[in-house]
Amino acid sequence: MRLRLFLIALIALPLISGAGKGSNYAAITIINKSGQEISISPISIDNSRIFYFTIPKGDRVTPYEYKFTLEKDIYRFRVYYMETYDPKTGRLCQRNRTSRLEAFRNIRITVTECVGSPPTRGEPTMVKMGRWSCIY
Repeated sequence: MRLRLFLIALIALPLISGAGKGSNYAAITIINKSGQEISISPISIDNSRIFYFTIPKGDRVTPYEYKFTLEKDIYRFRVYYMETYDPKTGRLCQRNRTSRLEAFRNIRITVTECVGSPPTRGEPTMVKMGRWSCIY
């Protein structure tokens, strides 16, 4: 009986001690609804991690989803529209200012057309680019 309890405790100890550590990575999902090809650039605050991703064209009817993981950290985040104008309206796409991406949990970011701003912010884990400068 004692041997059985000892073996159970021996097996359970690594499971109990490892609980709560979690992952060192956050899953980021970019949903492109802009109607054109975009690029995103997350850069860590200390410039030790610099990324540049190009995401294919997607629109509101058929959005394109791009998923990747980042180490949990705070990043400067910028969206680049590959065309300098909005294909539907012909209006000039202004360069978006840099946002602050706090990548400590899984985040979904929706990129809409370059002109105008999104009608609503979205649910707590989703951010629509254009109006907010901080992404939690």
